[in-house]
Amino acid sequence: MGSKIKTEIKKYASVCSYCGITFTNKNQKTLDHCKPKSKGGKRTLGNIVVCCTKCNGLKANIPFHVWIRDYKIKAALMRYLIYMEGFKKDYTKLIFEKIKKAEKCHQMI
Repeated sequence: MGSKIKTEIKKYASVCSYCGITFTNKNQKTLDHCKPKSKGGKRTLGNIVVCCTKCNGLKANIPFHVWIRDYKIKAALMRYLIYMEGFKKDYTKLIFEKIKKAEKCHQMI
C-alpha cells in the first residue's frame, strides 16, 4: 500500500475505528493493522483502519478480534462495579486480578 493511499485514509477519517472518539487534531490519528504485521497481517486496505494513538498503543500487536473482545469485557466489568455502588473491596480486587491474568495470557498470543 502506497503512502498516498495511507495519507488519503487518514485525511478523511474523523473518528477512531475502535473507541469512536472524534479526532480534534491530526496528531491523534494513526493507522493500525487489524491483524498485526508481526502475526502475518498484510498491508492491504481491508486490514488497515484509522484509530487514535491511545487505542493503537493499547491494542499493540494483539489481533483485533481478541483485543476488542477483552476491551468489551473490561468495560462491562467496570460499568457493573460502578453500578453496584456498595461493592466490597475484596470483590473488586478479585475482578482486577482476573483482568490482569487475562491480559498476561493474551500478551503471549
